[in-house]
Amino acid sequence: MQHQSLTVSIPVLHLWSRLLAIHKIGSLDYVVNQTPSFLNICTQRLIRWESLPVESEDPTVQFLVDDIDTIPERHAFVGNYRRYCSSIIEAITQKRPQEAVREILGKVDGNLDNLYSGVEPFSMHNFSKSSIPLMRADAQFAVVEAVIKGYHKWIEAHGKAPQKDEQERHGLEVAVESWASSLMQRSYDDPVIKQRIIKLVVDISSRALDNHPAFALKVLEHVLMTRLPDQPDFPVYAEAVKELHGLASHELRRLAIRYADYFSTFYDLLEPKIREITMANRVDDKLQMELTSILLIIMYLSRIILNLKH
Repeated sequence: MQHQSLTVSIPVLHLWSRLLAIHKIGSLDYVVNQTPSFLNICTQRLIRWESLPVESEDPTVQFLVDDIDTIPERHAFVGNYRRYCSSIIEAITQKRPQEAVREILGKVDGNLDNLYSGVEPFSMHNFSKSSIPLMRADAQFAVVEAVIKGYHKWIEAHGKAPQKDEQERHGLEVAVESWASSLMQRSYDDPVIKQRIIKLVVDISSRALDNHPAFALKVLEHVLMTRLPDQPDFPVYAEAVKELHGLASHELRRLAIRYADYFSTFYDLLEPKIREITMANRVDDKLQMELTSILLIIMYLSRIILNLKH
């Protein structure tokens, strides 16, 4: 698995992604002892290798270009490789969430602190969706997505030892919520990184912390406040900003539908906040209608829920 050539390591990676899903094998002492090595390899290799320039000096990229001739085949191959890496992280998290969740999220934090290490700081002028910092961030968010999937599967199997599991679950929920809250406090100028953060925290809210409406309200506020000014002089950047605002509207609807009953109790705060955002950011008519529709969704669904309760 540690070989720098992805084509050499993928058979072993695939094998372990299958073996770790088998309870008897995943619980063996040898396998447990190898867990740090598995996590280290998989978290490092969730990069979109196919997006790196072919002239890169990275040995893994050089092997990839030499081993696979065509770009479509390269994309398909690397997609499978990342899927196996995610499966291993997911399986380890599901089997040992107490150790995996905190350890992996801690490492992700460290990596997010160093996205721009060794490269130029962010600039709208040379913005690119295949920049090194963005690919680094994407890899870290993919790691967290795999962790959340594994954690969610552990929750679904919850109940075999209710009291013990409940204590473990509460501790992990606190850890996940704390990490997600700190992620929302990070400041990035890259609109694509902002997109990934929004999608990730909404996923965490709906999957890992679905019984935490107060956290969902924090996420709602974060998404509402995530706005970047349009910069028509930089068309590539401006298009990414447009995509960011579109994604934000979509994720707001997801939250509004899921937590309408809870959000309705804060309607008097949300309504002026949304009006303030639309005025301050000079949003276009379409976006203004989408933001207003969030309020309508909250009120409409909350009334339906209220009627059902009676």
